[in-house]
Amino acid sequence: MKTSLRFIVPLLVVMSLMFIWNLSRNINDVLIPHLKRACQLTDLQSSLVQTAFFGGYFLLALPVGQFIQRYGYRAVW
Repeated sequence: MKTSLRFIVPLLVVMSLMFIWNLSRNINDVLIPHLKRACQLTDLQSSLVQTAFFGGYFLLALPVGQFIQRYGYRAVW
């Protein structure tokens, strides 16, 4: 019983992070048209906002992969 309880907090943290991550991902598509109207953006400019959002995945993939390869996924700060 005690061993299963010690996994509840990490599980809740991961679930919360995934919820926030997916919420920000899904709300981005909803907010782009409103941002386009509020800031009077062209179609190109509004698509650049979307590109910048997903560009972070592309730009950070290699540095994070190198960090994990060097220190492992259990690196202690």
